[in-house]
Amino acid sequence: MLARKASETMLQDWADLMASHLSVEGDAALLAEAMALAQHLDPHLFDTLYHALALAAPVAVPLTADGSMAARLGNLERLQHYSLTGP
Repeated sequence: MLARKASETMLQDWADLMASHLSVEGDAALLAEAMALAQHLDPHLFDTLYHALALAAPVAVPLTADGSMAARLGNLERLQHYSLTGP
């Protein structure tokens, strides 16, 4: 939500949240990368969490059915037989 609604203050907002000593499950660096992708590419953070994880995993093959996302990131494999808009 920070990336979509407060992109100009997102990084400082995130730093403030991390400074609050809340417990974070998972890797904070992965979440930060997902936030950067969301800010740069304008999808929902939920979508970019998947992409950030897939891009960070050395043996993963990142896949998407979203043609525009595949074109924007460039290093995602496009699922040719699936479409977000139907057949």
